[in-house]
Amino acid sequence: MALMAASSTVPDAHSEFASRPHSPSANYVDVLKVLLSFFMIVVSLLLKLRRDLLKSRRARVSSLHVFPTNTASALSPSAVRLVANVGVVMTTDKQEEIWDRYASNTNKGSYSHKPEKGRQVTLFASSAIKSADVKPSECRRNIALDNITAEKLNEAIGHEIKIGKTAVVFAHRRTVPCMPLERRLKKPGLQEEIWDKAGVSCEILVSGEVKCGDAFKIGAHHPERIDTPWTPDMFVRPSLSKTG
Repeated sequence: MALMAASSTVPDAHSEFASRPHSPSANYVDVLKVLLSFFMIVVSLLLKLRRDLLKSRRARVSSLHVFPTNTASALSPSAVRLVANVGVVMTTDKQEEIWDRYASNTNKGSYSHKPEKGRQVTLFASSAIKSADVKPSECRRNIALDNITAEKLNEAIGHEIKIGKTAVVFAHRRTVPCMPLERRLKKPGLQEEIWDKAGVSCEILVSGEVKCGDAFKIGAHHPERIDTPWTPDMFVRPSLSKTG
């Protein structure tokens, strides 16, 4: 009995080991795990910031404009529908459809008597008209774009262009500013100032909804598909038309 009692007082090796403090190496592992978790959070945040930055620099729709007739002021909805081979249409709060003046089913534009595929929708760089002190709704174009220059947009002629999730258009030619616009806005010299910055005229290939904020992407190049009765030699820049 004495021996048993004595043996019961001997500390158990396993329990003694378990009660000892962790070794320094175990502490280092815990610290590394915390640091690794922190590092992963930082990387995740940086990647998100990069995606947001790239997204903010992409060409996007900044505003939309529909002109029911050649004299009507702009209607500027938050969304429109591009209808293939027809034109631009918006829907009012009362579910009424209003078509742009150059839609092929209305023919209410100043040049509707000279139909062409590339007049179904017009695009322009909003930055290009800021220097001329012209509002996007005043320049008689349908889709204003941010984060793209007029020069870059002009290079899209002969290309397919995707706007939003499904709509696809094809740029046939530059859109030339007209003298009636200069007179309407009472801005002498406007035609000259925005001569190369007035946007591009497009054919709608694939129907789709377009909303403010939608992405804009220049796609495949098919110059052989350009079809317009308005060749470059038919337009004379005001400064070059002056003689003597």
